[in-house]
Amino acid sequence: MTFRPRMFAAINGFTPLGDSSFFSTEGMAVDYWHVSNSADAHGHYVSMFPRVVIVLDGKKIPLSSQIRTPLR
Repeated sequence: MTFRPRMFAAINGFTPLGDSSFFSTEGMAVDYWHVSNSADAHGHYVSMFPRVVIVLDGKKIPLSSQIRTPLR
């Protein structure tokens, strides 16, 4: 089953600096964007599915589609 985000989104003041990265598992999808933003950048999302938006000031998150098990 493919996740299709059924939502309304409006964003202003963000400029993508490259392609997005994504990762998905059962029950969760992550989109990662590297963007530049203006001082008055903002967004509005309406969806029946929970959303979390995290702004990382100059930080990166490596995403992998491989499942890793903890070392024992």
